[in-house]
Amino acid sequence: MEKGREHACREWLARGWGIEKEIHALKQAQRCAIDSAEEAGSKQAVGFAAAIQQKTEALFSIKIELFGCIMLLKKREHRILLTLRYLNGLTWEEIADILEVDVRHVYRLHKEALGCVAPLIS
Repeated sequence: MEKGREHACREWLARGWGIEKEIHALKQAQRCAIDSAEEAGSKQAVGFAAAIQQKTEALFSIKIELFGCIMLLKKREHRILLTLRYLNGLTWEEIADILEVDVRHVYRLHKEALGCVAPLIS
C-alpha cells in the first residue's frame, strides 16, 4: 500500500484513539453539572449537562463507525489488533503482550490490517 493511503487510513482510524478517556472525562463533568443543577436549581448547569451529552453521543458515533469497519475485516488478528489500538487505546507493547507476539510483528500486522481497511473507507 502506498504511503499516502496508509497515512490516510491510519488517520481515519486514529479518530478513535483516546475517545474512551474523553467520554469518561465528559461523563464525570456531566455528573458534576447534574449535581450542581440539583443543588442550586441552576438552568445553566442543566444546559451544560445536555451539551456534554450531545458531545458524548458524537464521540460514540465515531466509535460505532470505527467498530463497524473493523468488524468487516476477515482476519481475526487484524480485528483484535485494531480494536485494541484504536478503540481501547492500548500501546503497541500492550497489544504485543495480549497477542503474545513481538512488537515488530504487531507493526507488520498493523500494516497488513491498514491495507485491508483502506478499501473499506475509500
